[in-house]
Amino acid sequence: PWLVGWWDQFKRMLNRELTHLSEMSRSGNQVSEYISTTFLDKQNEVDIPSPTMKDHEKQQAPRQRPSQQPPPPGPQFQPMSQITGVKKLMHSSSLNEDSSIPRFGVKTDQEELLAQEL
Repeated sequence: PWLVGWWDQFKRMLNRELTHLSEMSRSGNQVSEYISTTFLDKQNEVDIPSPTMKDHEKQQAPRQRPSQQPPPPGPQFQPMSQITGVKKLMHSSSLNEDSSIPRFGVKTDQEELLAQEL
């Protein structure tokens, strides 16, 4: 019982933060959408501005307390289906098993002199 109340409170707090983040910028909206779709069971658990936000607000309206103000109208964003700008990791500069790492981490012709200094 107390866990359910805690979880509801956490979701409300997360909803507030994600809504604020999504209104700040396009990338904020993308991050907010990614977090909600990746870490929450259902996308509808977090209110992120989307084309269906007005429908969702109509459903939520009867449950609002009189002291709560509805969020100001903000730009409407399309839900993100993929994060853009993320590239696959390329291992062209990675070490392979044939690579040898110099004794002191740098290649030098004067390794003994470097050994004395270190």
